Amino acid sequence: MFLFKLLLLFIVIFLLVISMQIAVRKMFKIEKKKSGFSYGFVNETHKKVDLSLRFAGLIFIIAFNMYSFEHGFAFSNYMVGLLIFLIILDLENAFFHWKYSSEPKQSILILSGTVMIIILYILLLPFGLMERFFL
Repeated sequence: MFLFKLLLLFIVIFLLVISMQIAVRKMFKIEKKKSGFSYGFVNETHKKVDLSLRFAGLIFIIAFNMYSFEHGFAFSNYMVGLLIFLIILDLENAFFHWKYSSEPKQSILILSGTVMIIILYILLLPFGLMERFFL
């Protein structure tokens, strides 16, 4: 039953994100990017900054898990930290696409995805839905 609920949650979130992206693409006339599975760094500086932020985030997650093991684990605090980390990564990605890319409108798409994640988080966390799925 747990796997079914988890799969259903991921499908609903996936459909919401895809429909939001289609709407934003039509609204702002953003062309679909041919990227495949590649992350698509704008330049070498973007790649270095992004990898540095990801490494720092990994260190933060490990340190937080060690701290929470000793002082009691609060799932909502962990999710807030993870959300802030994802927002920082998306803001960095949007900035580099806006400032240095040949397609600056892609930053609008990135920021709309970030807003969608924040909205989903705000909707799921207060009701304890995330704890029910992941704990």
